[in-house]
Amino acid sequence: MYDDYLTCQETYIALENLFLDEFRSFASKNIQSKNFLTPFYATTFNNGQRFADANPIFSVRDLKENRVMRIVISEDEKELSIFFKSTDFGDETVVFGGIINLEQMLQVMREWAVQAIQ
Repeated sequence: MYDDYLTCQETYIALENLFLDEFRSFASKNIQSKNFLTPFYATTFNNGQRFADANPIFSVRDLKENRVMRIVISEDEKELSIFFKSTDFGDETVVFGGIINLEQMLQVMREWAVQAIQ
């Protein structure tokens, strides 16, 4: 469904919105969404044009817990990878995978958000 995200602007926007809408919906039902800033990382140039490279396709910062999540999609990737690093904004979870991993990425995003209520 999203296979042409790198060549079709409408598909790219729909893919971005998939993550944003899913996160906002989940957060509004389960946690205080005012504690989150999303998108956190800039995904546009100064003139407002999108990078449209899916790096990241989604990002969020938990202001209360001082942590960040970034989801990156690579067209050639077949498996999901997750790694962690320290940043100036707190501990960052980086989720990396291909379009084939969309549902897994959304699940990792939900699990990350749940940590805010534990």
